[in-house]
Amino acid sequence: MIDFETKFDGLVNEIVGTQKKIDVCSILGVFYGLSKEGLPRLAFSSSSASPKLKSTKVLRVEQGWESPLVYWTCFDLLQPDAKKAFCAFCSNLTEAIEGFIDEYSAFLALRRRYAIWKMMFKNNSESAISPEKMQGLFGELYFLKNHLLRNCTPSEAVRAWGGGDGNSKDFAIQNTWYEIKTVGANSTEVKISSLTQLESENEGHLIIIKVEGMPEPFEKDDSCVGDLISTIISKIEDEKVEEAFLAKLSNYGLNSSCDCFSDKFDVKSVKQYKVDSEFPRLINANVPYKEICRAEYSLSIGMLNPYLEE
Repeated sequence: MIDFETKFDGLVNEIVGTQKKIDVCSILGVFYGLSKEGLPRLAFSSSSASPKLKSTKVLRVEQGWESPLVYWTCFDLLQPDAKKAFCAFCSNLTEAIEGFIDEYSAFLALRRRYAIWKMMFKNNSESAISPEKMQGLFGELYFLKNHLLRNCTPSEAVRAWGGGDGNSKDFAIQNTWYEIKTVGANSTEVKISSLTQLESENEGHLIIIKVEGMPEPFEKDDSCVGDLISTIISKIEDEKVEEAFLAKLSNYGLNSSCDCFSDKFDVKSVKQYKVDSEFPRLINANVPYKEICRAEYSLSIGMLNPYLEE
């Protein structure tokens, strides 16, 4: 996976309009640099015209020819606060056209991949999620990448994730389920937001991830949502699975202009608890009053040790 973030950071003193070639095994040439306005740019060169692609409010697409045998397709980032998402986009589009030896097939792959990413580059400020919800999303993606992808296929992992679909469980796979709670490093309790969150006839698992918010210079693997998205996408080979993953991110409320897209977290601990009939929980069956149809409660993390799993 190409580290476009480092590459674009290295262009600070470059003249606008500069483009540098990247060594990629593809019939299309791949370049990165700055547009004439100084905007971060990913560009593809070819000997024939590419399919027409439409711009978004965050990404501008410029297409044209330099000479009869040199055509360009360029993607310019219009909004600086979407840089983290743009770098993931650049890496993914570059991977999409690798290995092709004819331009027609490479362009089809490029067009399909861009169509998938367009949903992430909607400029819809009303759907931007809060820092608290972003922390929760971070925990879910962290679990997906570091647990599910090690134990099942990308297709199974993405299908298992509730994402923004409104499911009662964060992950449901085969005959079990996982509820992810991401809390501050010093938290002593975890909030359960409904009677159905830990309710199921099947045995499940409560995952408590403790994190500490870190300043921007913090560098560590899996430290922000943007990095996790890039890594997860790099492991997905099926285009439909990738489309489903990005759709779930969009449904979650995430888009490329979210202010906290690159918020940094340091994972302090990950603990897994078995949730069965012995686990202390409130569910519909053990609420004594039928009039109570909704309830929230908190669990003391320190008191959950008897249910801790290896």
